[in-house]
Amino acid sequence: MSILVYGSLVPDIVFTVPRLPTAGEDIPADSLTVVAAAGGGGNVAVALAGWGYDVVASGNTVGDDPLGRWAAEEFSRRGIRLPDDYIEAGGVTAANGIIVTPDGERTIIGSDYSAVTWRPVTDWGGIDAVMVDRYSAAAGATIIAEAAARSIPLVGTDRTGPETAGLSMLLWSAEEHPDPGEAIAAAATGPRVVVTDGPRPVIVYQPDGTTHRFTPEPHTVADSTGAGDLFAAAVTAGLSDGSGHDATIRQAIDVATRYLTAGSRLEIPPLSRMGP
Repeated sequence: MSILVYGSLVPDIVFTVPRLPTAGEDIPADSLTVVAAAGGGGNVAVALAGWGYDVVASGNTVGDDPLGRWAAEEFSRRGIRLPDDYIEAGGVTAANGIIVTPDGERTIIGSDYSAVTWRPVTDWGGIDAVMVDRYSAAAGATIIAEAAARSIPLVGTDRTGPETAGLSMLLWSAEEHPDPGEAIAAAATGPRVVVTDGPRPVIVYQPDGTTHRFTPEPHTVADSTGAGDLFAAAVTAGLSDGSGHDATIRQAIDVATRYLTAGSRLEIPPLSRMGP
């Protein structure tokens, strides 16, 4: 059985800086890292594959250029299966610029995903869980509808709109969705809405109107880049395993907390339960 990850599959260019620059200022970076296999979907796929799951990734294409070919090689090297047409002749290779400051916070200069081509999923054989990121927009909504029609467990990250009714779990950041009423309304349509808020409790809004709170262990953030994607990966792993919802959320909090404190986004902590 496999997990389908649908979303942005792009490189990240990460600058670690002593502080954010002011307008027109030129400051040196403490370090520069290019992560070829990244993006909202890519980070989830990399984590799941690292934990031993069979992962199929789809979403945007990349151009037939050095950066696009490197991204394809990196995803494949990590054991992630890509569509044959992931590299598109004449296509656009999107990339994200990420600035990380000493407090661990990151600022992202994102790509315009409207300029890339989004691929449909034609083979659903053996898929037992699906994760769809926010960046896939209308293409991702189609994937959600198709997976829901097949009764496949579904995780969506920071999505809004009528398609969220087809999700099993909807993961939101409190920074972008601060209104609890919005979460309550979304949960009433079907999904469990999981709202993360940094070191503060994770709140789960249930379809029946009840709420559950899960408090992370106290921790100091070394680098928050990709932590939300790792949380989503752990939730998707739990659904794929058939774990209970509470156990799945606790597992996701645990692995995300360990990642936040480690200070290296290239090292993915193991799951509490390793592999499928």
